[in-house]
Amino acid sequence: MNIHQVSNEVWGIGNDVLWNRFEKKDWPNILLPFILLRRLDICWQEEYGKWSKKKTTQTAVEQAFGTLRFKNDTATEIDAETGKALDYLLEISKNSPLATLPKLKQYVRGFNPEVLEIFQALNFFDWIEKLQNKDALQPLLFRICDKSRFDFTSASASPELMSEVFEDMIRQFAEQNNKEAGEHYTPRDAVELLVRLLLNGDIPQDGEEVDFYDPTCGTGGILSMGMKAIKERVAQARRTTPPIVKLFGQELMDLTYGICKADLLLRRDDWENIKVGDTLKNDLHAGRRFRYQGANPPYGVAWKMIQKQVEEEAAKGNQGRFPGGTPRVTDGQFLILQHMVSKMRSKQDGGGRIAVVLNGSPLFSGDAGSGDSNIRGWLLKNDLVEAIVRLPSELFFNTGITTYIWVLSNKKSGKRAGHVYLIDAADMGERMAKSLGNKRYILSEETIKEVAGWHQSKEENAKVMRVPNEAFAYYSVDIKVPVLDEKGEQKPWH
Repeated sequence: MNIHQVSNEVWGIGNDVLWNRFEKKDWPNILLPFILLRRLDICWQEEYGKWSKKKTTQTAVEQAFGTLRFKNDTATEIDAETGKALDYLLEISKNSPLATLPKLKQYVRGFNPEVLEIFQALNFFDWIEKLQNKDALQPLLFRICDKSRFDFTSASASPELMSEVFEDMIRQFAEQNNKEAGEHYTPRDAVELLVRLLLNGDIPQDGEEVDFYDPTCGTGGILSMGMKAIKERVAQARRTTPPIVKLFGQELMDLTYGICKADLLLRRDDWENIKVGDTLKNDLHAGRRFRYQGANPPYGVAWKMIQKQVEEEAAKGNQGRFPGGTPRVTDGQFLILQHMVSKMRSKQDGGGRIAVVLNGSPLFSGDAGSGDSNIRGWLLKNDLVEAIVRLPSELFFNTGITTYIWVLSNKKSGKRAGHVYLIDAADMGERMAKSLGNKRYILSEETIKEVAGWHQSKEENAKVMRVPNEAFAYYSVDIKVPVLDEKGEQKPWH
């Protein structure tokens, strides 16, 4: 099974079951929770199958749920011989369509609170009521559970593939509904480069606890790949004991929050510390500091709705999250970046590193003395900016604009101290045979290694410049030229 096969089948459900019943903009809100539910159900069947060969039925149920880190108390709805739950539910309600809704509610509400919260965040119970009222619930369930159409077994659909499936579906629905360029999702090649720039040869010690944070985590791609990269680095370094990687994130949108938590749950990764809410308005990880942070925040999104809270936080100065000041109200990228700086682990505790994708606005917008300019000055005066990498345009799914990866560190030393490395990878993308939305270029593995290698080497070349922090400093000076009258005398100032 691949992304395109799943995508075609999902669109098929939309066209055959949801068409003329629900608006297209609602399709992802309806379909994605069902795909998550089916994936959970298949994982359950696989684990139950392993344990049922060794244990009694009840013990196998308990052991399987314990292994999966989720539990469902509706064991009476599970076929003891096959371990099937959702299929069994459909079978016993086949001749009674009205029974589908109450049995489905019972099954999903049987999950433990952490998993149930995911479905509540996705408004699952509201949607299944609407589906039932429009005679679409049972047809949709049968379609999702059709193994000839969707094979969500571990052998056919790895956790990585399921993550890509979710992101691809969201991307396509966003395109269909003409969502803004800022509402985009990070492609895997860009995440891979971001993570390598972030780690930059930094290898955890044996058994060390490492925390990784994304304040705008979306579906969790940066977190998942960050964890994977850290573990790979440790394995390559032949450490005796693997690190303990703890993931932390916050996401504004309920849909992507639910997908992120479910994705990490199915990977059996650390999912308990993913929170839902507006990061700028309310830091749900207050008091925590992190060794690694990675993010791809929305571009050009206004923060006027939370202006009061942001300005109150900025007024705290160095005791708050926005000590560099506030940017123009039409773009919150610099607020997210300052928030991340405030959550860096202190130098005394080993320091922290950040890699974040931004558009060109934080680089160029605002005259000297403006909010944006003052924030840039604050970052440079504190010697936080380690490197800025210019990426190829048309690298992202929902926007073709030029983007940059900013790499920050609060423990710069040697050749990096007092300088910023500017790396130009704008012409290093490879043209894709078939575009995916606005994404027409891809970064190959060789290119990613090359760019990350330039960054790590600290040497200049035709695409790498080492620039002193002072070179970015500008002052705004008003020059008043006197105006003379016909006698050559200066006219009075107005």
